Amino acid sequence: RKTRGGAQVILSRSRAHLWKSPPAMLRVADAVMGVEMPRALVKEMQSWARRPLQAGEIGILKSNEGAWRHALKQGWEWTLVLEDDATAQLSGGIRQLLALLPAIVASATACDPQWHLLVLSPHGLEDFFAVCDPA
Repeated sequence: RKTRGGAQVILSRSRAHLWKSPPAMLRVADAVMGVEMPRALVKEMQSWARRPLQAGEIGILKSNEGAWRHALKQGWEWTLVLEDDATAQLSGGIRQLLALLPAIVASATACDPQWHLLVLSPHGLEDFFAVCDPA
């Protein structure tokens, strides 16, 4: 059973104003800025990408990696990772989404005890990679 986890928001300095008072249950992680990363690391990441990545995309990847590593270090079985521009189309917004997380995780686990990824997206049923890969 996937029962222990947490939620995180990756927050860039330029969007800090969007999260002036984040809920206490939400871990705030500093965003990695791709343009500020060492050139050698950027080159390494480009070497395994399916297509050339923009600096912002590389920053997102490194930010998400940091969030996943935090979750593993904490012993979490699941984590919700939000970008700083995330919105929830619920009457209670992000706070309602966070309150619903245990039920969402329980539902996913009931459907497939070995689930690995849930995508909460405003997109419909389009092919996930077609939406994410503009090439």
